[in-house]
Amino acid sequence: MLRKINARFAETALDDEIVLMNIDDGKFYALKGTSLAIWQRIDGTRGTAEIANELTAEYDVDPDTCAAEVARFLEAMTGAGFVEQG
Repeated sequence: MLRKINARFAETALDDEIVLMNIDDGKFYALKGTSLAIWQRIDGTRGTAEIANELTAEYDVDPDTCAAEVARFLEAMTGAGFVEQG
């Protein structure tokens, strides 16, 4: 299951996006569209496959393309220290 590491970032909702700030290095990340949809599904109960399956069902997207994009986003968020597999 994927979970957010809340001690590593500050999160603020602005209009139709969420802005994350890495507390350690001050870098900002703006999430909207698909990245926001993925972020909102990271709740400690879903894994990568579950998130990709939900997005595939919700949007008109090829399952393999969706799975690859979800994995790429989660890899970036893991690398930034915001998400961990657990």
